[in-house]
Amino acid sequence: MQQRLGSLPRRLIVVLGTLALLSAFVVPGAAHAATQADTVPPTRPATPTMNPIGIVTATINTGGSTDNDRVAGYVVQRQVNGVWTDWSSTLIEPTYAYLQPLTPGTTYTAVVVAFDPSGNRSARSNPVTFTTLALPAPTCRVVRQTISPQIYILNLFVENMTAALVVTNWTTTFTMPAAQTVFATFSSTISRSGDVATLRPMSNTAQITPGMTAFFGIYANRPAESPLPTGFTFTSASTGPLSCTVTDRTG
Repeated sequence: MQQRLGSLPRRLIVVLGTLALLSAFVVPGAAHAATQADTVPPTRPATPTMNPIGIVTATINTGGSTDNDRVAGYVVQRQVNGVWTDWSSTLIEPTYAYLQPLTPGTTYTAVVVAFDPSGNRSARSNPVTFTTLALPAPTCRVVRQTISPQIYILNLFVENMTAALVVTNWTTTFTMPAAQTVFATFSSTISRSGDVATLRPMSNTAQITPGMTAFFGIYANRPAESPLPTGFTFTSASTGPLSCTVTDRTG
């Protein structure tokens, strides 16, 4: 080879060397020049569904979008001041997202948007509207406990399972024949007018706070054949009138 190169003119050898040197380099970006960026968005997703729906959370289920590359996930949007705004995404699971924290007993409208690895976004899906569950209202129940044919106990329970409602200034009214006598109360005071009796709170039951169950009642005596009290209604400014359920127990 050295003999062959030696027989060539020096100028031709320089040109050949320069060409060989240039061929060893690749112009930056040249390998990608023929590859175009993906600008094709995914297709419009199917109308989402909601399940389950709780008091402060909900799960939105979606899918149905396709893409020339692949669908990377979905973004959940809701309207804020009239503008569709990103709310959540399916980054944890591919076809559903958790919406939280929500307000109890509130109606929401949401849409989903599919996106691909290049960041292209689809058109919005049809909207889905759902309402979170309302907080349970306080409840009242009465256990009429017969100790003997003449002696009985009224056990009243008021459960407040709400998140923020504080029950105060309450009364519980019921029908109690005037011939019956009360010989003791607990966690409440009693007043009577004819056949109508009214219980009011003592200091330990004056406020029934969230998560609390108030327990109060009376010990009473009745003549033979006199009926047990009936028609129990618990009332406060925050709850309005609540009818109390009644169960009977002996002993």
